[in-house]
Amino acid sequence: MVLAPDPVGGRPRPPPPGRRIPADGAARALAAIEGLAQKYPGRAVAIVTHGDICAAILGQAARTPLAQRYQRHDVPLGSVSEMVLTDRGWHLLSQGVMP
Repeated sequence: MVLAPDPVGGRPRPPPPGRRIPADGAARALAAIEGLAQKYPGRAVAIVTHGDICAAILGQAARTPLAQRYQRHDVPLGSVSEMVLTDRGWHLLSQGVMP
């Protein structure tokens, strides 16, 4: 059984039955975003997602360690965050701005 890091306490714990570990969800979301960036180069793309995936994506752009992403990148419901992809990777421009 693969143990997942506990996003709050940092201790390994098994995922609930039938569930995936947070790192897997983050990896799938980031792969999907990379695909969108390749499909629409130089264009703005809107992405709507759940809070945990949003925290993982924003944390990747901000280079936040996985275990800290859920605390540091928790955003209000309905808020807007902005990232940009450059030749040096993803960068977080704004986080949790209410429209």
